[in-house]
Amino acid sequence: MMWVEVDTGALVDPDTIDFDTRDHPDTEPAEGLRHAREVEQREHILAEYFLPRDHLDAVGLLERETTNSSDDLATNNAGETSDEHGGEVEGEELAAARRAANTEAAAQAAAAQREAERLARRRVRELNKQGEAAKTTRVEFVTALLARKTPPAQAAGFLAHALVSHSGLLGEYHAFSSALKLLGLSGFGSREELIATIETAKPARCQVIVLALVLGAYENRAEKDLWRYADRGVRLYLEFLRELGNQLVPVELAALGEIKSDDIDIDNHTAPTEPDAQEPAEAA
Repeated sequence: MMWVEVDTGALVDPDTIDFDTRDHPDTEPAEGLRHAREVEQREHILAEYFLPRDHLDAVGLLERETTNSSDDLATNNAGETSDEHGGEVEGEELAAARRAANTEAAAQAAAAQREAERLARRRVRELNKQGEAAKTTRVEFVTALLARKTPPAQAAGFLAHALVSHSGLLGEYHAFSSALKLLGLSGFGSREELIATIETAKPARCQVIVLALVLGAYENRAEKDLWRYADRGVRLYLEFLRELGNQLVPVELAALGEIKSDDIDIDNHTAPTEPDAQEPAEAA
C-alpha cells in the first residue's frame, strides 16, 4: 500500500502527513504537514514488462551475449580460450552498462516524483494563503452588510433556501459564535447583549440579525481550504454574496466549481476575475 493525494493521485511521503488530524477533521495540521483528509491509501502495483527480441533495437537495448556451448569449447579449445574470455568480459560490461542505465533512469524518475510532490505541497500552501486572504475580505463585506438597518431584497429567498436545504445549519459547531463576530459582538455576555438588541429593534433589523445567524454559519464552513471542497452550503453562500456585489477571487470560484484549482495562478492571485465589487448599499 502507498499514500497518495486524493485530488491528483501523486505519491505522498507519509512523514509529511499529520495523522493526528484523521480523527479531528476540524484541526489544523502541524506546520509543514498536510491534513489527513487530503490523502488516502491505495494499492501499489509494480508492473513487469516483456519486450520481443526483435524490438530491442527500437528502444535502444542490447541482448546479452551468451557463452559458447560445450561442443564449441571443445572444438575451439586450442588457441581460442582468449576469445572466449573476451566475449564473457564484453557480456559482463554490457550487463553492467544496462544496470547503470536502469539505476540512472530510476534515480531520475524518483527525482521527478519528489519535485512533483514539492510543487504540489507549494500549491496547497499558496492556495491556502489565498483562501485566508479571501476570508478576510469576505468577512469585511459581510460585516458591512450586517450593519444595515434593513436586509437586502434578496435575503428572503436566500434565507428560505438555506434553512430548508440545511435544517441543522444554525446548530453547527461554532456557527453562533461566528455570527456574533460578524455582528461585532464578542466575549462573555454577547448572547444576552444580542437578545437585548432584539427586544428593542425594529422588525427589519431583526431580519438582518436572522440573516447574520445564517451567514455566520456558512462563513464558519468557508475556511482557507474551501477551494478543495464543493460544499453545497458554501456555494449557496458565495453565490448570494456575489449577487449582492461581492467580487469573488479564484479560490472562491474553485469552491463554486466554476474553475479548477489546478488552473489558479499561485504567483499572481491578485489578478481580477470578475467586475469590481461594490460595498453593500444601505437600504432607504
